[in-house]
Amino acid sequence: MKIAIISSTFPTEKPGGVPTYVDGRATFLSRKVDVRVYALGQVDSGDSSAQYKQVSLGPSKNFKKNFLFTWMRLLREIRSWRPDVIEIHNIPVGLPIFALFPLFGMTQPTYFFHGPARLEAKIEGASRIRYTLRYYLEHFCLRRSRVNYCVSQAFRNVLLEEHSFLVRRSRKVAIRYPRIKLPHELDTPTAQTPESERLSYICVRRLVERTGTAQLLDAFLAAKASKSLPSGAVLRIVGDGPQRPILEEKIKNKDLSDSVELLGHVSQEERDRLFATSNFNVVPTIGLEGFGLVVVEAAFWGCPSIVTDVNALPEVISKLDGIGVVVPPTQAGLQAALKDTKPLPIEQRHHLAELARRKFGVS
Repeated sequence: MKIAIISSTFPTEKPGGVPTYVDGRATFLSRKVDVRVYALGQVDSGDSSAQYKQVSLGPSKNFKKNFLFTWMRLLREIRSWRPDVIEIHNIPVGLPIFALFPLFGMTQPTYFFHGPARLEAKIEGASRIRYTLRYYLEHFCLRRSRVNYCVSQAFRNVLLEEHSFLVRRSRKVAIRYPRIKLPHELDTPTAQTPESERLSYICVRRLVERTGTAQLLDAFLAAKASKSLPSGAVLRIVGDGPQRPILEEKIKNKDLSDSVELLGHVSQEERDRLFATSNFNVVPTIGLEGFGLVVVEAAFWGCPSIVTDVNALPEVISKLDGIGVVVPPTQAGLQAALKDTKPLPIEQRHHLAELARRKFGVS
């Protein structure tokens, strides 16, 4: 059997979200079937462990200018390989398959719903015309797909609310929880932080309003000011984005550069080290979270998560036997969790790591 998976970019180009989900799924499926992933960006030629073939559709930059060339190459590649199953995880890249599959004699594609186009566009501040167009484009692709999949029960509910015709027509909408590729080198998780007496938190997020990093920083600074956290407590924020200047200004005004570290982009190895040596991972999302892969990635290293009660985040904590904390998506909720949550004993960190690797890992 041959399965073609159409994604946005490769994880080496843009880790997290759809690329990480697709990488894990392709690795999992390739143990039994022939899998090819078609995406934008450079193929990871240095990954000798890859069990599936990566096919680049061109550079990820300037896709809006070069989309016709990307679509022509995709159609040519799919028509030549003739897969038995076509999975589409990104509408802009996979659109010509939805539109032209009967004409080219291709199998009807399946669509993996990773987020509501209209709601995402509204949060990003898009105009009404733009987010309406995105909605109807998504609607078209859902109608043209053979089966629709979601990454969580929470996003299945969102999908059915956004596109009620799926309910009226009794269209199949199934759930496929992620499998995430395990790091090549997995150490035993440790309860020790780099500075063993310091309480440490890590937050790995894109620095945009939706991910709630500014609200987390406000909660941490308030907890420090009220002396409800130990004097040596530290918050490390990994990632970049348009809100970085805002976070830097907050830290500067409070003179807490020794307690808050903005690390920007780091390697996967460094990120994993931070998970393994932090007491908590914090996911402070305030709007739209299809799964929360970072919760599982932290759990691989025995690091429990404090998450907000947004979409699928409580669902992920439940899948991890309830190991973690769910709080309201407010500054007060985050501040209370930072203040009251106690670090896990080493035995529970080992259990969390083993559980996450067994349920969600693939190698």
